[in-house]
Order: sequence, then structure tokens, then C-alpha cells
Amino acid sequence: MSKPDSLPLLISSDELEPHLHQDNVLIVDMRGYDDYRHAHVPGAVHLDYADIAIAAPPALGALPPVEALAHDLTQLGLTPQQHVVAYDDRAGVNAARLFWTLSVIQHPGGFSLLNGGFLDWHETGKTTSNSQPTIEPCAYNFVYQSSTQADSQYILNNLDNPNVILFDCRSVEEYTGAVARAQRGGHIPGAINIDWLTGVDLNDKAKIKNTDIIRNTYETQGITPDKEIIVYCHSHRRSALTYFILKVLNYPSVRAYAGSWSEWGNIPTLPVDTI
Repeated sequence: MSKPDSLPLLISSDELEPHLHQDNVLIVDMRGYDDYRHAHVPGAVHLDYADIAIAAPPALGALPPVEALAHDLTQLGLTPQQHVVAYDDRAGVNAARLFWTLSVIQHPGGFSLLNGGFLDWHETGKTTSNSQPTIEPCAYNFVYQSSTQADSQYILNNLDNPNVILFDCRSVEEYTGAVARAQRGGHIPGAINIDWLTGVDLNDKAKIKNTDIIRNTYETQGITPDKEIIVYCHSHRRSALTYFILKVLNYPSVRAYAGSWSEWGNIPTLPVDTI
């Protein structure tokens, strides 16, 4: 059996199956709790999305206080050495937000996202369970690192930096301001818009598409790996998946703006463009 450190960042149900019940693999279900109770991947623990993303008005998807996150991860039984495999039923956005969160704390144990989520696991005939594993809380101390984050001031400081690309992965209607979900509609000046769904195959269990196709789309529109990329959406849910995809594509320098448009669009002193 292969070691967990050989597990790919984007993992299939077939690839995950041999690693069930390994002590150094923690499977995390990020669907609703009722769905988890009904059936889940055997051995999976449940984590609520609200435990890793909180409202800190005007931002709707901020990181929780580090002490709160440490408590919640401790209650999962997560140790620094464990490889985390996460899944959801929302095209991967919840699981990807966990990936970004673990990147912020520089979790050393590794991460995989189950492509196609629980739907793929179930529809490929894999075993499911409705029993909840016994969890032994483990102390896990960490601090938030800045290398995978960008706040509004960081973005302001780099608006004219040719080596920094803003990647707006909302819908084109949000980007242009035709749909305004904040006090102001539009986008951060200079941002390139590619809808997050460009990377998702809605005809195949919302799996992430072929990476060569995604890479070509990104690079053709100016999202190139020689630049630092800052992703954002409205509350860093959709952009979390985009962040994950960029890491699958081996983009070396990627940050996420967790405040996203829910923050930027509600602060009148910040610049806005519309098309």
C-alpha cells in the first residue's frame, strides 16, 4: 500500500479507497451534518463550514480567530502528521476552503480533495457508513501565516505591480456590476475575470475538469504561472476552489483574498471598476 505522502492533491474514489482507516489519514466530510449522519465515507469525521469561515462584517468569509480554529481542528483529532482528505457535495468549494485554511497554518501532513465528492464515492459503488468514529482530541498549535493570504491593503499596494495578477472568479454579471451583492458592484481594478465554473464539469458530478484544458484557459486569458496570483470571489468560497485548482496546476505563488467582494465592495474608499 502506498504511503499517504504519495496521495495526489486531487484524488479519485479509487485512489482513496485503499487508505480507509489508516491512522495517518484523516477523512473530513464537509457536507451538512444530517447528510453526514445518514451516510459518509467510512471513518470520516464531520467538520462544519462555519468552523473555518466566519462573518466579520463587512467580510462574509473571514478566517476565525486562530484559537477557535485550533479548538475545532483539535476536536477532529487532527495531528500535524496526518494527511487530510476532504470532500463535500458543493463542487468542492467547502473542501477547497479547508485546503486553503490548512495552507494558511502550513499544515505539514498533506491534503487531498476527493474529486466528485460524496456523489462520486456513492455512485461508483464504494462502501458507506453511518457510524461516527471515536475521536481522540489532539493538541495542535499553530499560527496564521501570511504567504497564502492577501488583505485589502496588500492588494492596494500591488494594484500597479505587473508581477501580481488579480483573478476574479465570480460570474461575469458580478464582475461587470450588473449584479451587485454589496453596496457597490463591479470589480477590483485590473482584475481578470474567469468564472470559477470554468474549472468544473457540471455534467460529471461537478468534478474538476482536465487540468490541461483548465491551464490553457487560464494562460490564454492572462493567468500565468510566472506571476503572483491573488484569487477572490464574494466570500472566498468559489475562489477557494480556484486557489486549489491553481495549486493542482503547480502555480508557485498564489494568495487568496478572504475578504473578497463582500469586503471590498462595501468599503467606499476602495477603488472599483465596472464594464
